[in-house]
Amino acid sequence: MLFIFLDTLEIAESRFAQAVEADLSTTACLQTLLPTDQESRNNWKVWIAFWNMTLTDREFRQQQVARTENTLRMIRGLLDRNSHPRSIDENEKDVEERRIFAVLVGIAIQAIHDPESWPVEQQSRVLESEFGRFADMTR
Repeated sequence: MLFIFLDTLEIAESRFAQAVEADLSTTACLQTLLPTDQESRNNWKVWIAFWNMTLTDREFRQQQVARTENTLRMIRGLLDRNSHPRSIDENEKDVEERRIFAVLVGIAIQAIHDPESWPVEQQSRVLESEFGRFADMTR
């Protein structure tokens, strides 16, 4: 079970890294973490199914925490890529990367549980709306 959990996380990290390496827009990079196609929807379903394991199994919990921290570092990289020098301080970036992560998880959970109300277009609109707040801070 742990292998399946980690395999789906690696797929998501790889998609995100490829988008960053391709120098896609920040929003396009973040969208790779959302359930916008069958593979990513399946991955989210696996993660949600295994989340209870992160509460009861030490190895699952350690892996979840480590992978979350890695995703936060990747989001920080996007923030750093788009920030003007001294535009926001490190504490603000920490809060912002965690806020973006929380928004991504929230969108994804809603999209998995209510796909008719959360099609790809809706996910993108909400992400754009939320990310726009950070873009305004860097000007």
